[in-house]
Amino acid sequence: MDKEELKYLFERYQQHQCTPAEWERLRSFLESDDAAHLLGDVWDDLQHGEHDPHPVTTADRERIYRNILEDHRLSPGREKPTKIVAWYRNNTAWMRIAAAVLLVLGIGWAAVKQQWLLPRHAAPAHLSAQAVLPGGERARIIFDDGTAIDLEKMKGDTVIHRGAIQIVKGKDGSIHYRPAATAGGDSKPVYNTIVTPRGGEYQVELPDGSHVWLNAQTSLRYPVSFHEKVRQVELDGEAYFDVAKYSLNGQHLPFIVITHNQQLEVLGTIFNINSFNNSITTTLVEGKVKVQALSGSSEAKVLRPNEQSVYQEQHNTFTIIPVDPLYATAWRNGNFSFNRASIREVMGSIARWYDVDVEYKGRFTNSVFSGTISKFEQIDKLLATIALTGDIHFKREGRRILVME
Repeated sequence: MDKEELKYLFERYQQHQCTPAEWERLRSFLESDDAAHLLGDVWDDLQHGEHDPHPVTTADRERIYRNILEDHRLSPGREKPTKIVAWYRNNTAWMRIAAAVLLVLGIGWAAVKQQWLLPRHAAPAHLSAQAVLPGGERARIIFDDGTAIDLEKMKGDTVIHRGAIQIVKGKDGSIHYRPAATAGGDSKPVYNTIVTPRGGEYQVELPDGSHVWLNAQTSLRYPVSFHEKVRQVELDGEAYFDVAKYSLNGQHLPFIVITHNQQLEVLGTIFNINSFNNSITTTLVEGKVKVQALSGSSEAKVLRPNEQSVYQEQHNTFTIIPVDPLYATAWRNGNFSFNRASIREVMGSIARWYDVDVEYKGRFTNSVFSGTISKFEQIDKLLATIALTGDIHFKREGRRILVME
C-alpha cells in the first residue's frame, strides 16, 4: 500500500464511507509491519487537509487507531478484537482438534502503536521486503483492441468512454456498464476481459444487471452489450455469479458460462464456479443450473440448491454431491473455508490471495483440513493456526513458503 492509498482509506473511514473490502484492507495494513513508516506522513497530510482542519494530537491518533482495530460494524465475522478459529486435521487413524486464538490486539498492536507514537524513522529495508499483506480490490480491464486500464488506480465515480458504452467505477469500487448517449445500433459484438492478479479480487456488474465477484487469479470475458440470442461469458479461475433476468424484444435471453470444456446454462440465479485444482467445481446456492461438456458424450446434469458438480475434464465425467455452499462461497465474504481439503488445496488458495510461492517437502497423502479463518489475517498468524493442527510445519522467507511434514 502506498501513501496515497492509505490517505484515501483514512479519509473514507473518517467520512463513514468505507466499503467492507476497503475496511479490511485498512485494518490488515494497520496490523502489518509496513504501517509504522507511513502513518505519520499520512496524518501530517490529513492535518493540513480540508477534511481535518484541527490539529491531531497523540491521543487522537491512538484513539482513532484503536477504534479502527476494534470497530466491527463492517466486519460481521469479527465480533470481538480476538477471534477463535477451530481447525481440524484428520487422517485415516485419528482426528486432532486444535483451537487457535488469533489476537488482533496484543504484542503486534503494542509494537506498532509504540513505533507510531514515537518519532518517525524509516522502516528497516529487510522488514519491508519480508512483509506479505492480504489481497485487495485489484483488477485490470482489457479492451478488444488490446489496451487495458488498471482499476485499482481509478478513483470512485470515474467514467471511461469507450465507443458506444461507458464504464463506471462507483464509490464502492465496483464496475458497471451503461450505454453512452450517442450509442448507435452497431450489432458487432465487442468484448471486454476483466482480470484479477494473484492477491486481487473484484466485483463487476455486467450490462444485463448480473453481478459477478472474481476471486484472485481469475479472468472473465464478456460482451459490453447483449444483442445476441444468448448472454454468454467465458470464465477462467473462480467467480461467484448473481444472474439477473433479462429480456430483449420480449424474449428471455439465457445466460451461459463457458469454463474450459464445461458449459453452464443458468436456469436460476446464484452459483459459484471454481476451475482451479484440475477440475471444474460448480456449487449452486439458489435457483437451478444445467451443466454439460462441450465435447464428448456426457449428458447434461441439472443442479438444485445445495448441490455441487465436479467435472473431471480428463475423464469427461460429472459427479453430483450434496454440500453446504458456505465452503465454496466463503471467499466472497472475506474468509477461507475448507471441508476436508488437502494441504495443496489449502495452500493454493493462500498462494493466490497473498501472492506467495509455495514449495512442498513431503508427501502429505493422508491429511485433510477443515475450518474457517479470515482472509485478512496476517499470513504468519494464518500459517501458525494451520500448523497447530498437527504435523504440518511452515518456513517463510519473504514471499516463499516451504511446507513440511
